[in-house]
Order: sequence, then structure tokens, then C-alpha cells
Amino acid sequence: MVIYHKNTLVSKNNIVPLIDYGCAVAHAVPFYDFTYIFGETVKGREPSDSMTQCYIDGYGITRGELNSMKKDIYSVMLLSAFNKVRWAFNHHDAEIKYYSSFANKVLTKTLGFKIIRRNYAVINF
Repeated sequence: MVIYHKNTLVSKNNIVPLIDYGCAVAHAVPFYDFTYIFGETVKGREPSDSMTQCYIDGYGITRGELNSMKKDIYSVMLLSAFNKVRWAFNHHDAEIKYYSSFANKVLTKTLGFKIIRRNYAVINF
């Protein structure tokens, strides 16, 4: 592990907690957080009502407000899904089919159509 001044804090008691930014994300709140709930639906797994209600309560919104945000939530999910496809093409060939399949499902759910082509080509520059 590399200790770097931008991810290290030192308290007055000389305790050094490390902050791992490896998975940190700055995104449109609350839309990005709700992509988890709607992502489960896209994968064919319905989230429990209690889980959904926890998110709703946490943001202090109503189910009606959540329903009115669905289009924006799916738009954020679509951007995120295709970003993961891009990542797979650039970094992890073994994951291309998984992420492409998920992006296709989100595309179908969001816009009502899907990509028919099933051939995947990796181009290295």
C-alpha cells in the first residue's frame, strides 16, 4: 500500500486512518443512489419494499416523487452502464459480455429498444 498525503489524515492523537478513493464516486444525488434499486429490477430481481422504503425515507421523498424521477434515474443508470462497458473494453476483456448484456437491458428498459449485434470486438490502440 502506498501512503500518500492526499488520502491520509493524522489526528491529534497520531492516529492515521486511510481513506480509499478507489471506488469513490461523485454523482447526481439521489438519482445515482436509486440506480441500485432499479438495477436490481433490470437484473430480474425485485428489491424488497422495505429496502425501497429505506431509500425513500432516507431522502425524505414520497413514492410519487420517486416515480416521477424514474426517467432520470434510468438515464443515469444508462450512462453508468455504458461507462462500465467502456471500462471492460479498456481494462478487462473477460467482463465485456456481462457489462454489455446489462447495458443492453438498461437500454431496453430506458428507451424501449436493444442492440441486436452479439459480436464483441476489442480494439487496442
